[in-house]
Amino acid sequence: MSAGQSQRSVTSSTRSRQEAELATSEKRERAAAETAAAVARASRLAAAELAAARAEAEAAAAAEVDVLRGSISSSISADDSADADLDVLAREAAREAGGAVGSHARPRTRQQPRQARSR
Repeated sequence: MSAGQSQRSVTSSTRSRQEAELATSEKRERAAAETAAAVARASRLAAAELAAARAEAEAAAAAEVDVLRGSISSSISADDSADADLDVLAREAAREAGGAVGSHARPRTRQQPRQARSR
């Protein structure tokens, strides 16, 4: 083999090795790009799932607030009607006691006429 042929063989071998390295590098770049795209898709999917979960939690919280508001309104309404019932009972008790209210008042009997207060 002559020196020229040997030089061409080394050059060809070097070129082949460089081309193989370049092909391997390009494969790695394509794999990295595919991985980055998959990561981006997974990230978008996770963000969409998080938004859906947040919306669901907000809707559940809003429904619970509505239930609690209704419960409070119902409780207030029940308290109001209980207050009204207590007022009726107090008026009836006062009527039965002859208009006297409180534990210190003396119940009137039928023989004692009502006396007007003077100031």
